[in-house]
Amino acid sequence: MTRILVTGATGHLGGNLVRDLLAHGHQVVALARPGSDRRGLAGLDLTVAEGDLLDAPSVRAAVDGCEWVIHAGAVYVNQSRDPDAVIRPSVEGTANVLRAAKDAGVRRVVHTSSNATIGYPRGTTPLDETHHNTDQRGSPYVAAKCESESLALRLGAELGVETVVVCPCGILGPWDFKLTPTTRAARDMGNGGPAVLDLSVTHSADVASAHRLAAERGRPGERYLAAAENLTAERVAAIVDTVTGAGSRAMRPPWAVFWLLAVAQEVASALTGRDPELTRAILRDVHGCALFYDSTKARTELGWDPRPGADAITDTIRWLAWTGQLKPAVAERVKARFPADPTWPT
Repeated sequence: MTRILVTGATGHLGGNLVRDLLAHGHQVVALARPGSDRRGLAGLDLTVAEGDLLDAPSVRAAVDGCEWVIHAGAVYVNQSRDPDAVIRPSVEGTANVLRAAKDAGVRRVVHTSSNATIGYPRGTTPLDETHHNTDQRGSPYVAAKCESESLALRLGAELGVETVVVCPCGILGPWDFKLTPTTRAARDMGNGGPAVLDLSVTHSADVASAHRLAAERGRPGERYLAAAENLTAERVAAIVDTVTGAGSRAMRPPWAVFWLLAVAQEVASALTGRDPELTRAILRDVHGCALFYDSTKARTELGWDPRPGADAITDTIRWLAWTGQLKPAVAERVKARFPADPTWPT
């Protein structure tokens, strides 16, 4: 039994991570900020350590006695009035985690990165871990991920802490209470909205298992893409419509239409404070790209075996229906066909 600190434990990936680790017999310490939403941890046999990634002493206290750290903590939003509020927790928080790990004698740190650090393919040829994003960093979230991944690998090597990086793409699945931008997009499609992006879709439980396998088998200093299945927007819409019957279809508007939508959403965000679905920075980075990736390295080196993308989409729609996130008529159709998982809060 290994004692493992999980940062970001109250988030979507974190809720899946702690469940995967507990199911495999590990002891889990969950780092959680005071007053944070802990619904994803309710009823689990774990230790909650109150702290903040920007508070180095609290991170050091949480890591004491742990053999591994899985560092999944980050701010995942599409836009912020203060970009530093997104970038600083990722970059400074990563430094605090690695220095605390060194001081505590932690054997291995698994750093949660993103497909964004690989880059976005111009076309449909999947990218692998040999690629690095050097010029598609417009949004603060992408900039944070690129800077924190680079820092994790560099500082881990300097400190002598084994550091392995996992780069997930298109995380969908249950245990997302706060609704990440990816889950919000699935909700909108579930309610009949369009699919507009070709991307690799990955079940949240499989992203969790990729982290565990990286801790067990990953090579220090290496990056591993956790990207399950590359799906066109047309295929995504078809899967969603099969589950909901709400009429989701693929749409590929021209640049000018996307640009106007981005401006409108940024204005709405400034007025309401809600995170926009699209921004001009995101549009500049990904327009004309298919977010397709080659995860051969994770499959061969780690033994990672993810489920099909359709399963991730279906489980997301089920979760959204049973937790009250879909339109009532859509939710009732979904619930009549797809029961809730008995572990879900309904």
